[in-house]
Amino acid sequence: MRRFLERFALIAFALYHLPLFLNNYPSLGGGGFNDTGLAVRWGHVFTPAGVWVAHHIFHIAGPMPNGYRGDNGDVAEEFGRLLLAVVIGLVCALWWTSADRRRPRASWVPETLRVLLRYSIALGLASYAIAKLLPVQFPPLRGPILNQRVGDLTPMALLWTFMEYSRPYAFFGGLMEMTAVLLLCFRRTATLGALTCLAVMLNVALLNWAYGVPVKLYSTMLVVSAAVLLLYDLPRLYALFVKDAPVATTSQVSFVHERIPARWRWTIKALLLGSVCLSSLMAMESALARQPVRSAVGDSTYRLLRARFHLISVR
Repeated sequence: MRRFLERFALIAFALYHLPLFLNNYPSLGGGGFNDTGLAVRWGHVFTPAGVWVAHHIFHIAGPMPNGYRGDNGDVAEEFGRLLLAVVIGLVCALWWTSADRRRPRASWVPETLRVLLRYSIALGLASYAIAKLLPVQFPPLRGPILNQRVGDLTPMALLWTFMEYSRPYAFFGGLMEMTAVLLLCFRRTATLGALTCLAVMLNVALLNWAYGVPVKLYSTMLVVSAAVLLLYDLPRLYALFVKDAPVATTSQVSFVHERIPARWRWTIKALLLGSVCLSSLMAMESALARQPVRSAVGDSTYRLLRARFHLISVR
């Protein structure tokens, strides 16, 4: 059963995460930064299958133009692609497991699954972390939004206003996401990275679901990916946190370490994470340059922009 579940997880997660690989590069159009970049064209390769499922299984009529944006938003095409990944994963895992039931092979599957999940989470979170560390995802509040009544705001606009008001809180969110990214990039700290990711992204996913932010599916899949990573260390975590028992260290040798020299592992790691971070910085610095400069406003309507933070109220 474990071999079947690991093979199913490997196939299903690969079919979900790999089509989103170039979406991690904002300078290529990932994350909705433009509609004509390489990331969008890469997404178009996998879109027809998801659109077919949406039309024929979900019975959604119409052309569904948002399904061809190449993004990871909550569109019917994305849910269709997820369903397709699950079905293909189940069928292939059943055939694979039954084909070698008499002579079990593929001992590389567990380690490959963990590497896939670690870097899918890390590369996917990196651009979001940078967008929070820089005031791109949550830029400073502007005058027009402060003139609106709270009752006129959509749930997502209310959440965005809340996040944009507190620059330290938005920065802290980005810092925690980047912490998870860096921890997941190293095998010795991957468990701590998965724990950090689970805590951070569970909060993000709940906010997305509660306030109608259209990235509910992607944030939930990151939570599920982190949870699957933690399943491998669940006995050790239970012994440490519940039974207060000593925990032995795990072996750091795997088929990846045996077959790929350390210098090549570090090179691949640096190229992957470095290219995503560089792409994010390039696209987001350009976005920051296009933001209007905030001018000082004397009207009391904008007093939130000049309000000082007090740890303890003096009233």
